[in-house]
Amino acid sequence: MITREADYAIRTIRFFYQNKNIVKLISTKTLSEETEVPYRFLRKIVKKLVDAKILISQKGKGGGLALFPRKTDLSLLDILEIIDPLNIKLNICTSTKKICSRSTTCPVCKELTILQEKFHSELSKVTFDCLI
Repeated sequence: MITREADYAIRTIRFFYQNKNIVKLISTKTLSEETEVPYRFLRKIVKKLVDAKILISQKGKGGGLALFPRKTDLSLLDILEIIDPLNIKLNICTSTKKICSRSTTCPVCKELTILQEKFHSELSKVTFDCLI
């Protein structure tokens, strides 16, 4: 399930892709208003995106946010893995084989792993370029 935080992060990145031609930095306040993401929540999301080098942040007067220059082919999978990686897993056994001692022999885990790989593959095909 895509959480509210992930939805807000997707809105945030989509905003930057829609406004690629804007050369000035965007303030968090403006970003909050434009994306309809609560300011308090947006600051938390922005920190994760800055730490992941998806966004750049400049503090102080005239500061703001921008899409990291080399991030031109981001997908939904990229953002979901940063914001909420466990919520895109079908089952805990698909995230790590160490969790369950039966994961290597379990037919359910085998099938879920196949589905998980297909799900990730499809999410990676949905780029932000195709969402604008």
